[in-house]
Amino acid sequence: MFAISPLPELADIADHWGRGSIRTLAGMGIVSGFPDGRFNPNAAVTRAEFVSMLMRALGLEAKPEAAAMLHRLVAER
Repeated sequence: MFAISPLPELADIADHWGRGSIRTLAGMGIVSGFPDGRFNPNAAVTRAEFVSMLMRALGLEAKPEAAAMLHRLVAER
């Protein structure tokens, strides 16, 4: 495992087939689960969640000015 941070307690992954991968990604800070301690491993991943995981995996940071520019471009259409 490549843990760089303490693993969150994810109560609902104990018997899940993906437990090892989930714990690895949680340790790397790519996934974290929900504030109530659940991970919900069988739920579908939304586009926003996927993009968030991808950005963390690639070490990218969100830039508010880029988001503002995108909102302006969409509003102009």
